[in-house]
Amino acid sequence: MAGWVLLDVNGTLTELEPIGAPWARPELGPAVLEHAVRTAMVEALLGPTARPFSEHIRAAIEVLIADAGLDASPVGEAVAATAALPARPDAAEALAMLVAAGKGLVALTNSGARAGQATLEACGLATYVEQVLGVDSVSSFKLQAAPIRVRVRAARVGGQRSRGHVDRDAHLGFGRRR
Repeated sequence: MAGWVLLDVNGTLTELEPIGAPWARPELGPAVLEHAVRTAMVEALLGPTARPFSEHIRAAIEVLIADAGLDASPVGEAVAATAALPARPDAAEALAMLVAAGKGLVALTNSGARAGQATLEACGLATYVEQVLGVDSVSSFKLQAAPIRVRVRAARVGGQRSRGHVDRDAHLGFGRRR
């Protein structure tokens, strides 16, 4: 194995626009994720993380649609969309290239590992990823510290404890960059 590549799931490997589809507002998807990550980070800084990330997503949807004066009745539909986000257009090709180059792929997600795995399966990318690490395996939201470092404590990658560095300004160049 020529090394490991750590990849974020939601918003990096998947499209977020379907979250805003019930209101025909695709821009809501990225805004929802950003809002949910912020509230999860605040919660993590204030104490042990008690709520699953899906609750932060639901709350973010509710706040953003209320701020926009939109109908709240499709909130459940938007939340359901988060479990079936499509892969970015070139994600499968990019992941296949990394695997062909001998890289092991590990997905990181603010969701639990099972939810992250389910998202990857739903969008057809699970076959490329060797392991999914969620907040449940590291007991912290992954972007909590600055600089943004992830210390994988409970999970083991390739049989060894690993440290990963996540650079939120680095992009693999596939899909659309917003």
